[in-house]
Amino acid sequence: MTEPRHLLDEDRTEHAAGTPADETPTGPLEVDPVVASERIRDEIQAAGEQVPRAAAEVEAVAVSGARRTSWRIAVFSALIAVVVSLSLGVAALQIASSAASTVADEQVARAAAEQRAEADRDRTAAAVSSLQQANAELAARGQSPVSAPSPGAPDSETLVAATTARVLAACQVCSAAEIGRLVAVAVAAQPVGPSPAELATAIANYLQANPPPAGRNGDKGEPGDKGEPGRPPTAEEIQDAVTAYLAEHPPPAGPQGAPGPACPDGFTPKQATVLTTDGPVSGVLCRTT
Repeated sequence: MTEPRHLLDEDRTEHAAGTPADETPTGPLEVDPVVASERIRDEIQAAGEQVPRAAAEVEAVAVSGARRTSWRIAVFSALIAVVVSLSLGVAALQIASSAASTVADEQVARAAAEQRAEADRDRTAAAVSSLQQANAELAARGQSPVSAPSPGAPDSETLVAATTARVLAACQVCSAAEIGRLVAVAVAAQPVGPSPAELATAIANYLQANPPPAGRNGDKGEPGDKGEPGRPPTAEEIQDAVTAYLAEHPPPAGPQGAPGPACPDGFTPKQATVLTTDGPVSGVLCRTT
Protein backbone atom coordinates (compact mmCIF):
# COMPACT_ATOMS: atom_id res chain seq x y z
CA MET A 1 0.00 0.00 0.00
CA THR A 2 1.30 3.41 -0.94
CA GLU A 3 2.07 5.58 2.09
CA PRO A 4 -0.03 8.79 2.30
CA ARG A 5 1.72 11.75 0.83
CA HIS A 6 1.20 14.05 3.80
CA LEU A 7 3.00 11.52 5.99
CA LEU A 8 5.92 11.36 3.60
CA ASP A 9 6.07 15.15 3.49
CA GLU A 10 6.11 15.38 7.28
CA ASP A 11 8.87 12.78 7.48
CA ARG A 12 10.96 14.73 4.98
CA THR A 13 10.35 17.95 6.91
CA GLU A 14 11.39 16.34 10.20
CA HIS A 15 14.44 14.79 8.55
CA ALA A 16 15.45 18.08 7.03
CA ALA A 17 15.04 19.91 10.31
CA GLY A 18 16.77 17.20 12.39
CA THR A 19 20.22 15.65 12.25
CA PRO A 20 21.48 14.69 8.76
CA ALA A 21 21.46 10.96 8.07
CA ASP A 22 25.23 10.77 7.49
CA GLU A 23 26.09 12.57 10.74
CA THR A 24 26.17 10.89 14.17
CA PRO A 25 25.69 13.09 17.27
CA THR A 26 28.68 13.09 19.53
CA GLY A 27 29.16 13.84 23.22
CA PRO A 28 26.98 12.91 26.21
CA LEU A 29 23.23 12.83 25.58
CA GLU A 30 21.48 15.28 27.90
CA VAL A 31 17.88 14.14 28.51
CA ASP A 32 15.30 16.59 29.78
CA PRO A 33 12.54 14.45 31.32
CA VAL A 34 9.81 17.08 30.87
CA VAL A 35 10.67 17.79 27.23
CA ALA A 36 10.89 14.04 26.38
CA SER A 37 7.51 13.27 27.95
CA GLU A 38 5.77 16.19 26.24
CA ARG A 39 7.25 15.28 22.85
CA ILE A 40 6.08 11.65 23.03
CA ARG A 41 2.60 12.79 24.16
CA ASP A 42 2.39 15.16 21.18
CA GLU A 43 3.41 12.38 18.77
CA ILE A 44 0.72 10.04 20.16
CA GLN A 45 -1.91 12.78 19.81
CA ALA A 46 -0.76 13.50 16.26
CA ALA A 47 -0.99 9.79 15.37
CA GLY A 48 -4.56 9.69 16.69
CA GLU A 49 -5.49 12.69 14.60
CA GLN A 50 -4.17 10.93 11.48
CA VAL A 51 -6.68 8.07 11.74
CA PRO A 52 -9.65 9.87 10.06
CA ARG A 53 -7.33 11.41 7.49
CA ALA A 54 -5.80 8.05 6.58
CA ALA A 55 -9.23 6.43 6.31
CA ALA A 56 -10.43 9.20 4.00
CA GLU A 57 -7.43 8.82 1.71
CA VAL A 58 -7.83 5.07 1.53
CA GLU A 59 -11.51 5.52 0.68
CA ALA A 60 -10.61 7.97 -2.07
CA VAL A 61 -8.24 5.43 -3.58
CA ALA A 62 -10.94 2.78 -3.41
CA VAL A 63 -13.52 4.98 -5.12
CA SER A 64 -11.14 5.68 -8.00
CA GLY A 65 -11.40 2.09 -9.19
CA ALA A 66 -10.18 -0.32 -6.54
CA ARG A 67 -12.43 -3.13 -5.57
CA ARG A 68 -14.52 -2.86 -2.42
CA THR A 69 -12.72 -5.79 -0.82
CA SER A 70 -9.35 -4.16 -1.37
CA TRP A 71 -10.73 -0.98 0.12
CA ARG A 72 -11.81 -2.78 3.26
CA ILE A 73 -8.44 -4.47 3.52
CA ALA A 74 -6.69 -1.14 3.07
CA VAL A 75 -8.86 0.51 5.72
CA PHE A 76 -8.30 -2.41 8.09
CA SER A 77 -4.55 -2.30 7.47
CA ALA A 78 -4.46 1.42 8.06
CA LEU A 79 -6.39 1.05 11.31
CA ILE A 80 -4.03 -1.72 12.45
CA ALA A 81 -1.04 0.45 11.62
CA VAL A 82 -2.48 3.34 13.65
CA VAL A 83 -3.29 1.06 16.60
CA VAL A 84 0.22 -0.38 16.52
CA SER A 85 1.62 3.12 16.33
CA LEU A 86 -0.48 4.16 19.30
CA SER A 87 0.63 1.08 21.28
CA LEU A 88 4.25 1.72 20.49
CA GLY A 89 3.78 5.36 21.49
CA VAL A 90 2.28 4.39 24.85
CA ALA A 91 5.12 1.94 25.47
CA ALA A 92 7.64 4.58 24.47
CA LEU A 93 5.94 7.06 26.80
CA GLN A 94 6.22 4.58 29.70
CA ILE A 95 9.88 3.88 28.90
CA ALA A 96 10.61 7.58 28.60
CA SER A 97 8.83 8.29 31.89
CA SER A 98 10.84 5.56 33.61
CA ALA A 99 14.06 6.84 32.05
CA ALA A 100 13.18 10.40 33.02
CA SER A 101 12.55 9.29 36.61
CA THR A 102 15.89 7.45 36.67
CA VAL A 103 17.71 10.45 35.24
CA ALA A 104 16.05 12.73 37.78
CA ASP A 105 17.07 10.44 40.65
CA GLU A 106 20.65 10.32 39.37
CA GLN A 107 20.73 14.09 39.05
CA VAL A 108 19.50 14.52 42.63
CA ALA A 109 22.05 11.99 43.94
CA ARG A 110 24.85 13.64 41.94
CA ALA A 111 23.91 17.09 43.23
CA ALA A 112 23.83 15.82 46.82
CA ALA A 113 27.25 14.18 46.39
CA GLU A 114 28.69 17.40 44.97
CA GLN A 115 27.29 19.37 47.92
CA ARG A 116 28.84 16.94 50.39
CA ALA A 117 32.20 17.07 48.60
CA GLU A 118 32.14 20.88 48.61
CA ALA A 119 31.26 20.93 52.32
CA ASP A 120 34.17 18.54 53.03
CA ARG A 121 36.57 20.77 51.09
CA ASP A 122 35.42 23.87 52.97
CA ARG A 123 35.69 22.06 56.33
CA THR A 124 39.21 20.84 55.55
CA ALA A 125 40.35 24.30 54.41
CA ALA A 126 39.01 25.83 57.63
CA ALA A 127 40.81 23.13 59.66
CA VAL A 128 44.12 23.88 57.93
CA SER A 129 43.77 27.59 58.73
CA SER A 130 42.81 26.81 62.33
CA LEU A 131 45.83 24.49 62.70
CA GLN A 132 48.21 27.20 61.49
CA GLN A 133 46.75 29.80 63.85
CA ALA A 134 46.87 27.47 66.89
CA ASN A 135 50.45 26.43 66.09
CA ALA A 136 51.45 30.11 65.98
CA GLU A 137 50.01 30.56 69.49
CA LEU A 138 51.90 27.49 70.73
CA ALA A 139 55.16 28.77 69.21
CA ALA A 140 54.67 32.13 70.92
CA ARG A 141 54.56 30.29 74.27
CA GLY A 142 57.70 28.32 73.45
CA GLN A 143 55.86 25.05 72.74
CA SER A 144 56.32 22.77 69.76
CA PRO A 145 53.65 22.93 67.02
CA VAL A 146 51.26 20.10 66.29
CA SER A 147 52.45 18.22 63.21
CA ALA A 148 50.28 18.65 60.12
CA PRO A 149 49.22 15.47 58.27
CA SER A 150 51.23 14.52 55.21
CA PRO A 151 49.84 15.49 51.76
CA GLY A 152 47.18 13.08 50.59
CA ALA A 153 46.20 12.03 54.12
CA PRO A 154 42.48 11.65 54.90
CA ASP A 155 40.62 14.82 55.82
CA SER A 156 39.82 13.26 59.22
CA GLU A 157 43.51 13.46 60.20
CA THR A 158 43.55 17.18 59.42
CA LEU A 159 40.49 17.70 61.63
CA VAL A 160 42.13 15.78 64.50
CA ALA A 161 45.36 17.79 64.22
CA ALA A 162 43.54 21.14 64.07
CA THR A 163 41.31 20.38 67.07
CA THR A 164 44.29 19.06 69.06
CA ALA A 165 46.23 22.27 68.40
CA ARG A 166 43.27 24.45 69.42
CA VAL A 167 42.83 22.56 72.70
CA LEU A 168 46.55 22.81 73.54
CA ALA A 169 46.64 26.51 72.64
CA ALA A 170 43.66 27.20 74.91
CA CYS A 171 45.06 25.08 77.76
CA GLN A 172 46.74 27.06 80.55
CA VAL A 173 47.20 24.54 83.34
CA CYS A 174 46.99 21.44 81.07
CA SER A 175 45.72 19.22 83.86
CA ALA A 176 43.55 16.23 83.04
CA ALA A 177 40.43 18.08 84.19
CA GLU A 178 41.24 21.19 82.14
CA ILE A 179 42.05 19.17 79.01
CA GLY A 180 38.86 17.13 79.42
CA ARG A 181 36.74 20.28 79.64
CA LEU A 182 38.35 21.79 76.53
CA VAL A 183 37.93 18.55 74.56
CA ALA A 184 34.23 18.36 75.47
CA VAL A 185 33.69 21.97 74.36
CA ALA A 186 35.56 21.38 71.07
CA VAL A 187 33.58 18.23 70.23
CA ALA A 188 30.25 19.91 70.98
CA ALA A 189 31.14 22.84 68.70
CA GLN A 190 31.79 20.58 65.68
CA PRO A 191 28.87 18.63 64.16
CA VAL A 192 31.42 16.75 62.06
CA GLY A 193 34.82 16.11 63.57
CA PRO A 194 37.01 13.83 65.67
CA SER A 195 35.67 11.84 68.59
CA PRO A 196 36.74 12.47 72.23
CA ALA A 197 38.76 9.22 72.14
CA GLU A 198 40.69 10.36 69.07
CA LEU A 199 41.46 13.73 70.64
CA ALA A 200 42.48 12.18 73.97
CA THR A 201 44.98 9.91 72.20
CA ALA A 202 46.39 12.73 70.04
CA ILE A 203 46.79 15.13 72.99
CA ALA A 204 48.39 12.48 75.22
CA ASN A 205 50.90 11.60 72.48
CA TYR A 206 51.75 15.27 71.99
CA LEU A 207 52.29 15.93 75.71
CA GLN A 208 54.44 12.82 76.04
CA ALA A 209 56.68 13.97 73.19
CA ASN A 210 56.52 17.66 74.14
CA PRO A 211 56.14 18.14 77.92
CA PRO A 212 54.78 21.60 78.68
CA PRO A 213 57.26 24.09 80.18
CA ALA A 214 57.14 24.86 83.88
CA GLY A 215 54.73 27.60 84.75
CA ARG A 216 55.43 30.68 86.88
CA ASN A 217 55.54 30.45 90.62
CA GLY A 218 52.22 30.92 92.27
CA ASP A 219 51.33 33.61 94.77
CA LYS A 220 52.49 33.18 98.34
CA GLY A 221 49.93 31.34 100.39
CA GLU A 222 48.59 32.16 103.82
CA PRO A 223 50.66 31.01 106.84
CA GLY A 224 49.69 27.62 108.14
CA ASP A 225 48.54 26.73 111.62
CA LYS A 226 51.15 26.50 114.38
CA GLY A 227 52.35 22.94 114.81
CA GLU A 228 52.78 20.94 117.98
CA PRO A 229 56.09 21.38 119.90
CA GLY A 230 58.67 18.86 118.72
CA ARG A 231 60.47 16.45 121.14
CA PRO A 232 64.26 16.55 121.50
CA PRO A 233 66.24 13.99 119.49
CA THR A 234 67.56 10.88 121.14
CA ALA A 235 71.24 9.87 121.29
CA GLU A 236 70.63 7.15 118.74
CA GLU A 237 69.02 9.62 116.32
CA ILE A 238 71.96 12.00 116.78
CA GLN A 239 74.50 9.23 116.18
CA ASP A 240 72.65 8.13 113.03
CA ALA A 241 72.59 11.70 111.78
CA VAL A 242 76.35 12.11 112.40
CA THR A 243 77.14 8.87 110.61
CA ALA A 244 74.98 9.82 107.63
CA TYR A 245 76.55 13.28 107.44
CA LEU A 246 80.14 11.96 107.62
CA ALA A 247 79.32 9.39 104.94
CA GLU A 248 78.26 12.17 102.59
CA HIS A 249 80.92 14.66 103.79
CA PRO A 250 84.06 12.75 104.91
CA PRO A 251 86.48 15.00 106.89
CA PRO A 252 89.92 15.79 105.39
CA ALA A 253 93.10 14.08 106.71
CA GLY A 254 94.69 15.75 109.72
CA PRO A 255 98.33 17.02 109.97
CA GLN A 256 101.23 14.63 110.42
CA GLY A 257 101.71 13.79 114.12
CA ALA A 258 105.02 13.93 116.12
CA PRO A 259 107.13 10.78 116.25
CA GLY A 260 106.20 8.46 119.07
CA PRO A 261 108.62 7.31 121.83
CA ALA A 262 111.36 4.89 120.86
CA CYS A 263 111.25 1.33 122.03
CA PRO A 264 112.89 0.70 125.40
CA ASP A 265 116.12 -1.14 125.67
CA GLY A 266 115.92 -4.68 124.62
CA PHE A 267 113.02 -4.03 122.14
CA THR A 268 113.13 -3.39 118.42
CA PRO A 269 110.41 -1.32 116.57
CA LYS A 270 108.57 -3.12 113.77
CA GLN A 271 105.68 -2.06 111.50
CA ALA A 272 102.62 -4.21 112.07
CA THR A 273 98.86 -4.23 111.65
CA VAL A 274 96.63 -5.22 114.54
CA LEU A 275 92.99 -6.26 114.20
CA THR A 276 90.71 -4.57 116.70
CA THR A 277 86.97 -4.43 117.22
CA ASP A 278 86.95 -1.12 115.34
CA GLY A 279 88.87 -2.59 112.42
CA PRO A 280 92.52 -3.00 111.43
CA VAL A 281 95.05 -0.58 113.00
CA SER A 282 98.50 -0.10 111.52
CA GLY A 283 101.44 1.06 113.62
CA VAL A 284 104.82 0.32 115.11
CA LEU A 285 105.24 -2.45 117.63
CA CYS A 286 108.17 -3.00 119.93
CA ARG A 287 109.38 -6.51 119.89
CA THR A 288 112.08 -8.17 121.89
CA THR A 289 115.32 -8.63 120.14
